[in-house]
Amino acid sequence: MNPENGDQKKGGSSLGVELETMLEREVGFMGKHILRKQCQDMDIKLEEIGASNLKPLSTRISKAIIPLTGEKRALEIQKGILEYVKALETSAAPSATRVEESTQVEAELTIAEKKLAIGRTREAEAAARRAMDIVKQGGKSVDLITQARTARLLARVLSSMSKGHGEAKAMYDEAIAERSGDRYELALCWNGLGSLSWRTGEHKTALEQYQRALKILAGIQAVSKGEKVRLDTARATIHSGLGNVYLDLVDTRSAIEHNERALEIFRNMENWPESGRVYNNLARVYEEMRDFRKAIDSYERGIQFCQKGKAARMEGWTLTNLASALTDSGHADDARKHLDRAERILSDFSDPVAHSKLDCMWGKYHRERREWQMSIERFKRSIAVLAGQSAPDYLATTQEEFGTLYQKKGDTESAITLLKEALEWQRKKGDKYRITKIEGQLREMGKM
Repeated sequence: MNPENGDQKKGGSSLGVELETMLEREVGFMGKHILRKQCQDMDIKLEEIGASNLKPLSTRISKAIIPLTGEKRALEIQKGILEYVKALETSAAPSATRVEESTQVEAELTIAEKKLAIGRTREAEAAARRAMDIVKQGGKSVDLITQARTARLLARVLSSMSKGHGEAKAMYDEAIAERSGDRYELALCWNGLGSLSWRTGEHKTALEQYQRALKILAGIQAVSKGEKVRLDTARATIHSGLGNVYLDLVDTRSAIEHNERALEIFRNMENWPESGRVYNNLARVYEEMRDFRKAIDSYERGIQFCQKGKAARMEGWTLTNLASALTDSGHADDARKHLDRAERILSDFSDPVAHSKLDCMWGKYHRERREWQMSIERFKRSIAVLAGQSAPDYLATTQEEFGTLYQKKGDTESAITLLKEALEWQRKKGDKYRITKIEGQLREMGKM
């Protein structure tokens, strides 16, 4: 890449376009307008953003987004932008002027992390593989910790792409085998394996891997405030992951316990966005228990923390889930205002899965009001949005809800088709509650 003109040889898109995406992820489509306004004020074109003008531009951007993100997060975003461009410069430097291998690896890892954060998974994979190539060619010039980090990041990228689970596991295993001596890095590898096993329905293995990660972290003594934040974040993330596994296993007591541990840590850290996310997960557990009062209370608390942390996208998700809980508990009329608000918020974000989930919840809302045609249109839109997305769990949920509509409407054939498709995924996943529910519906229609 030539950072002066933003023309990436390895990334395939201008730096300006990537900055738009980064800001959109943080503050919605308003981020694009903020970037273009600052470029206009500095008399530079989007495609002209580069190393020479990025520092003053990033300062202006940071100040402009403070009302949307808060000062701390705005400064973090500015720092991340500058680190990213420096990494791109290092990556694109001619071979004759290249810095030492460890610096090259760090640059590629930074690029991979930023690409992954903005959803450019193929480009993230390419950067992570470049880092891995440098590690293998550099031999002992690259320390063991960096080698392990490289393998772990490549595993994370592959895991996010859904299709690379086998290689992702191999990369995590390789990172662990490096025996770098860094216990924190080792714990993150076991956490990554736990997340991967959960996604592939290997719940017992996931529990063992998450617990192993926690045990390693328990033996690490923080020597600075920064290290304590890092360790606490990892612990809370692992407890949240355990909560997800136990929810799938319908061990609601354990799911609540681990989500509450995660919540306690994040709240003590004053990490409001993550607190909001965990409240959302906790509410899902109460929904599974059919304790809608506690579910609704947890969703409402989650919304409060999302607002406090200026986590708009997560707020949109939580509002959607709150509307679902209200609908399921017989209060569909109360759900409408939350769906409207979620739609306003999520319209600012390019998040296909969130939009599909929202359409599915609108479908449920109209179904309960027996507004069949509007319900059908929303469910169809939800399924169409998921086309090409690696989100089988959300697709199965929509198929189940859509099938329930046809069952209530008396269209048995359409209901059976959709419910059987949903059941196939839930059996792979091992969700006992959903399996029992769908099998019961099929049995009612004489198809079990």
